[in-house]
Amino acid sequence: MPASKAQRVKTAERRKNAVALRLAGVDWETIAVQLKYASRGAAYTDVQRALEQQQTELRENVAMLRQVTNLRLERLLQAVFALAIRGDLKAMEQARGIIADQRKLNGLDEPTRHQVVTLGAVEAAIAELEAELGDNDPELPGLDRLALPPA
Repeated sequence: MPASKAQRVKTAERRKNAVALRLAGVDWETIAVQLKYASRGAAYTDVQRALEQQQTELRENVAMLRQVTNLRLERLLQAVFALAIRGDLKAMEQARGIIADQRKLNGLDEPTRHQVVTLGAVEAAIAELEAELGDNDPELPGLDRLALPPA
């Protein structure tokens, strides 16, 4: 039989207090004693359940907000689209901005890729090229033998 409404309220209040104590840095044993849990493991489990419930609620709220925002953006796009396809440059720019917002909101754009080149990789490439030059043309001096101006 499911817990009564009064019991659910009591459990929610205790979980809220347990989370608050843990956030304040209180150890599991103290939380268990203060809030009358059977053990520190029971206190830990209850806090984990509270945090999981908060995460679930947050995901649901984000999904709902995304849906509402998509509907708003769609209405805005409908308002400027007819003008945009008739050649109105301002409406075209507005439509492009709305579409960009929709792409960003829904994660449709490819992530930007960045290549990180370290000094070690550059030095290794230089050494490899020096080796190739040294093997192919004995008359060309290696970079280590070039007279470079002082820095």
